[in-house]
Amino acid sequence: MIVFLYLTTNNNTLMQDVGIVAGTDPVAVDQVSYDLVNKAYGSKNFFKEIYPKVDPTVQLKYAQELG
Repeated sequence: MIVFLYLTTNNNTLMQDVGIVAGTDPVAVDQVSYDLVNKAYGSKNFFKEIYPKVDPTVQLKYAQELG
């Protein structure tokens, strides 16, 4: 799995390109992608800043529970 991380909305860049993530564990790829974006944002929670009423980690937690 390869994920290209480049977040945009209405042609406005929300986040710089933080690289390519590849791996065989999709949950690990999602977690690393989440961590890279937050690190590039200055270690704040980038996703929580955009959507303050949504827990951006709920899917990661559930996927980890599933194994």
